[in-house]
Amino acid sequence: MAKHVVPGAPVTPDDGGEDAGFIEPGTQTPHMVASGEPASGTLRFEALWIFREEVKRAGFSAEWDAHTSQPLGRPLHKHEGYIEVGEEAAALVEGGNRTEIPKSEIRNLRVGFDKDFRRLKDSRGVDGPMHFSFSDEVVYIFTRSPGSTFWRGENIALFDAIAK
Repeated sequence: MAKHVVPGAPVTPDDGGEDAGFIEPGTQTPHMVASGEPASGTLRFEALWIFREEVKRAGFSAEWDAHTSQPLGRPLHKHEGYIEVGEEAAALVEGGNRTEIPKSEIRNLRVGFDKDFRRLKDSRGVDGPMHFSFSDEVVYIFTRSPGSTFWRGENIALFDAIAK
């Protein structure tokens, strides 16, 4: 698994728009109490995610729920919380649990479907998940803008923050 890294200097999205799907530091949301406040200069995005091995093990019920809920509902996922992106690391935060991922370990960052997370099987959504590999893992992530009901894999601010 990934190592613990303390995020550094501020990271800001290139487009800076509210539609970018990031939550300004200091904004109160339901999961923040359990996970604590993000470090200064860290972007926080509301997120759903699933790891490649979990996609492979997903049963018919989970696949059916994800397929029938799209495009307005929730895509196939096993985890719900936030992805936080700082200068040197990203973190998947679910309740009080954090998975820290140093940016230097992130590979193959892209948006779309692949051989494991397939459009017709795992989602009816218009766009595929954002996904990347680190260590021996691949994670598929969907985010949404504050106040939106749409979960999307395409998030320019998150992509740019991770790619920096």
